[in-house]
Amino acid sequence: MSATRDPGWLDSGWGYRVTTSDELMRAVTRIGTSKPRHRYAWRGVPNSQYRVQSSLIRKMGIEGRKRFELPREDQVQRKEQLLLREARKWGLGLEVPRPTDFHMLAFMQHHGVPTRLLDVTSNPMTALWFACRPPTSGQSDTQGVLMAFDISEYTECGSYTYPDERASAEFVKGQTLHSALEESTERHTPFTLRPTFRDSRMQAQEGFFISGAVPEQATSTIRGIDGIPFPAVTPPGDALDKFFEPSPQKGIPDIAFVALVIPIPVKRSMREHLEGTFNRSWRVLFPDVEGFRDAEAAGVLTATTPDQRPHKMSFPGHK
Repeated sequence: MSATRDPGWLDSGWGYRVTTSDELMRAVTRIGTSKPRHRYAWRGVPNSQYRVQSSLIRKMGIEGRKRFELPREDQVQRKEQLLLREARKWGLGLEVPRPTDFHMLAFMQHHGVPTRLLDVTSNPMTALWFACRPPTSGQSDTQGVLMAFDISEYTECGSYTYPDERASAEFVKGQTLHSALEESTERHTPFTLRPTFRDSRMQAQEGFFISGAVPEQATSTIRGIDGIPFPAVTPPGDALDKFFEPSPQKGIPDIAFVALVIPIPVKRSMREHLEGTFNRSWRVLFPDVEGFRDAEAAGVLTATTPDQRPHKMSFPGHK
């Protein structure tokens, strides 16, 4: 996540600042139920100044430069193909026969290798947990942001296509990375990627990915989003104020994207609710051994002594 070039969600017309936990929950419900058959992907970050960037776009945009510069799609593809080739030479992806590029990217993204994939979830409470989590040691708390992306019209890809037994060694169905990027360029829209093989962490977080071809012009997308071709539609602006009122006025704005800015007091009040009522906690969302390792290293585990009741220690941010 990059804190450079503040996305200015509230000034751009894409953002709305909530003032209470009740207003935040009302806004989430309004978005999710605003229009029939619309589907939303959710993403939460603890600092509202972070822009929306995939890890590969962020890395390539600052390598060897004093300021961020959006890389071109051909540059991203060259870097991506190099990573894929080296990952296969390393022996990654052998858990499935003939692993696709999508499978390799999802696997690498899951284990912290920079890719063009952007992590999102279908569960707004999971995204809200990430938006409201406390700062890491030595950092100050900041207002967070919960983002909703309307993905109803985007092509959905799978990370693995089972081979047709009648078609020699080639898999014959499903979208490939190459074809998905070609379509993304032609339609100027992202695509979603839902991993076929989902480990315990991916299942717990109900996670998947958004990606797409880097747009030719940095301005041809939603302000504050870098390297993903979201259509440059008119932001809802003041219509959000009316939409999120306790008694909404008639007319539902087109919400292709919205960023709910969450002040520090609201973040703090939501943390207990998220763990107690919605079962969103470090242990639930990171149930694997790596999650246990990171929680132990950060002092999150419940600590006990012979004459002391269990108590919770400081809660870390997710790296």
